[in-house]
Formats: sequence, C-alpha cells, structure tokens
Amino acid sequence: MSLQSQKSERAAPRTYLEILVIRVAGQWFGLRSDRQIHLLHFEASQLRQPDGNLAQISGLLGELGENRLPVLDLAYLLELPTHSPAKQLVQLTLNGQTFGFAIEQAQEIQRVALAELHQLPPLIKHLHTRAAVWAVWQRSAEDLIPLLDFNFVFDNITRQTLQPEQS
Repeated sequence: MSLQSQKSERAAPRTYLEILVIRVAGQWFGLRSDRQIHLLHFEASQLRQPDGNLAQISGLLGELGENRLPVLDLAYLLELPTHSPAKQLVQLTLNGQTFGFAIEQAQEIQRVALAELHQLPPLIKHLHTRAAVWAVWQRSAEDLIPLLDFNFVFDNITRQTLQPEQS
C-alpha cells in the first residue's frame, strides 16, 4: 500500500461498544469497557478503615491493599438495597482518581451494536434518579441492562470529599 493511499483512508466509524455486565443489588448493569477497568476478588475482612478525607465519602467500605485503594459500595451509591455480600471489585480510574466499586458478580465483556442501545429521553435525563445511567441495552426480550455513567459517580464522590480542606 502506498503512503498516499494510507493518508486518504479514514478509520471506519465504530459500530459497537464493549460492555462489561455486572450485578449490583440483584440487578444487572453495564459499564463501557473501553476505559481502564480491572476486576478483583476480595473479602470484606481484607478492608482497612480509611483515614483523612476518604473517611467522609458516603458508601465507603474501606481501603484495600498496599496502595490503600478506596472501595465503595456501588449498591449504596446507586441507592439500591444490598442483596448479598460483594465478592468482586471493579477498579476504575477517571480524572486521575482510582476507586474500587464493590459488586456481586461480573460476566464476560460483551460486544454490543450501537443500534441496540437506547438513549434515555431528554425528560428522564434531567431527573435526579436517572443521573447515573446514560443508556439502556435490551439484551433480550425481558432483560434491560442500564449502562452506568461513572463520570457522574466520580463527580459526586469528588464533590463530597476530595475538595481541599479549608483552613
């Protein structure tokens, strides 16, 4: 292939998203997996009590490991009742902040056609209860998977506690 033809070729538009399906409070949710996501197994006994500003974060379960990864209860953050103890973490980094979110279960990453995703209507987008969901994927006739917007979740955490302390 010549250099000229390489310049004129454009990347094909993306027609799918890769979605990690997770279970939280007995319900299935999806996360875009095109960001840095790690799945970890953990036991509640491995968590340490946090100190400093982190102790003020609502839903904080504790810190994990040598790097003191803050672990949050995703069910609590989504205002859902907890069904069973979380055994896995989804570790995400956004805006330079890394957190672990406790989940019950994760499935394999699934490739989903963009045409299968349904954006939420503008009216619903402005409701407080909808803010953590950006679209819905109808996985089967009776199975809707809300896709979580972790930018919203991180923004709420940042607003709560990661503000510089006023002296």
